[in-house]
Amino acid sequence: MDSSRSAYKTAAASALTACHRWLPVTAVLSLAAILAICAVHTAQAGGPESDVTERTPFLLVASPDLSDPLFEQTVILMLPPTAMPIVAGIVINEPTKITLGQLFTHSPHIKNEDQAVYFGGPVDLNSPAALIRAPRAPDGMSHLFENVYIGSDTSSIREVLQGPESDKDVRLFFGRAQWSVDQLHSELLHGAWTIAPATSEIVFSAEPAKIWRNLQHFAKMREVREDFSGPEQSFGLHAPGIGDCGR
Repeated sequence: MDSSRSAYKTAAASALTACHRWLPVTAVLSLAAILAICAVHTAQAGGPESDVTERTPFLLVASPDLSDPLFEQTVILMLPPTAMPIVAGIVINEPTKITLGQLFTHSPHIKNEDQAVYFGGPVDLNSPAALIRAPRAPDGMSHLFENVYIGSDTSSIREVLQGPESDKDVRLFFGRAQWSVDQLHSELLHGAWTIAPATSEIVFSAEPAKIWRNLQHFAKMREVREDFSGPEQSFGLHAPGIGDCGR
């Protein structure tokens, strides 16, 4: 790991303790495409359940050539925008050495005390967010996609962490990644990121350190398949097993 990245994650860990289809993106990906994705999320946030299911959740996957040490080999779950033109996401594959037990030393009812707390990104390191996979919405949590919910309210997070859910279905993050729409558009055009569909299996992978590598492998496989399928088939190509990428 690059020393500057390691130093930043160390600072993140200190902040935690203190606070108690794959789509290769080329020049054809326009600013309008990013705005369209964001518009879908915005229009459907808070809508009826039937509308929520129409969302298109996606991941930003760092290019192997991405030189930024903070984002090297990261996978970011993009969130519905709340303050356009800012877009944000949570890094899902960077567990820290801080555990829930260390963070909540005065909360004896916290479950899964040995579970790692995650570095969600370099912005607002003192701001927590919890992702949970559940059959229904927990109190105070908002639906993201499939059976995945998110919450940032401290009391809601504490209640979730005290619940009966398995450690396989709950993740606590501090910090986030964010861009202006123009900035992200520029980074995509320069090949810093590729886009992959988000699934609960990837987000809650038991082996987060393997998520990036597995997605890169999947991308290479898709490129080979599209090369052989011909242009008339490539856009409709279905890739079975994408949910296994994070396992």
